[in-house]
Amino acid sequence: MIFTDELIATIVETQRKNEFPQTVLHQLRRAHDEIDEAIEAHLTKSQEDFAEELADSLSFIFAAAYYAKVDLEKALYKKATSNVTRVWIKEE
Repeated sequence: MIFTDELIATIVETQRKNEFPQTVLHQLRRAHDEIDEAIEAHLTKSQEDFAEELADSLSFIFAAAYYAKVDLEKALYKKATSNVTRVWIKEE
């Protein structure tokens, strides 16, 4: 299991100590910012920075799910299994 209660508790506690707003909207905005940073790191071929920014992005996504009381692991599994039979349209 990737989403352990201990991992989520550590993320949320770190954010509280740093006085980040404890709202879903704030977490999603920060996740968006971190994804932008991950894109930049990927484009500049910095694998270490890319990995760090992906981890930051996930931290904010995990926190958003926590504050929204969403079981992210269950939702991800459900989505992944439904995608198996999904017909994808190619973007041009």
